[in-house]
Amino acid sequence: MLKGNLSRQYGLAFRDELECQKVRTLWAKGYFARSTGKVNLEAARNYVDTQLRHHGYSGEWTKALKYRNPAFKSPAFSLAHCFCTLDYHLVLVTKFRVPLFDEAMAPGLFDYVMAVGRKHGFAVNRMSLLPDHMHLLIQAIPGLSIYQCVLALLNNTRQWMETHFWGALKQTNAWDVWQPSFYAGTVGEYSTAQVKQFLRLGREAEVETPRR
Repeated sequence: MLKGNLSRQYGLAFRDELECQKVRTLWAKGYFARSTGKVNLEAARNYVDTQLRHHGYSGEWTKALKYRNPAFKSPAFSLAHCFCTLDYHLVLVTKFRVPLFDEAMAPGLFDYVMAVGRKHGFAVNRMSLLPDHMHLLIQAIPGLSIYQCVLALLNNTRQWMETHFWGALKQTNAWDVWQPSFYAGTVGEYSTAQVKQFLRLGREAEVETPRR
């Protein structure tokens, strides 16, 4: 949208310039896109990895409640004419905060979440599962909104729970499994504050009068 509109306006204002350069449009075909956030990616990874300890859970049994994708490598997707690394931190919460999940459910649920990502166009970096909520770090393709990612996760994992743990849903009366609301935050190699500083310093360098 940005490239199309700006190219059109530039062409109307500076048609002679485009003809002089023997080009039809202002921009090259490709682009670069990388997500940022309040914290950087490393801080988000550490946050997801330490959630069990943060909530007071410890012991050998908690190992099943964490998952790191050994095959994950960023960028997760190879796309024509662009380089994109769009990372998100997601938090999904059970309906009414019901303590639904345990270490017996976790391995199968993690495997299924990985399959959902492969089908819908996002890659899972890591996950942690607590009784009443789940943390995920994912990387998605540019054409996929974060809402589409979450909707795929909510709907598919709900169906999976109904198929494999119907008894637990009946016992806890958690038939919906998830709250319809969720948390989603962008993260990246650099924080938003670092990128803002980079852009500000770049502008200042451009307008600064050269010293002799």
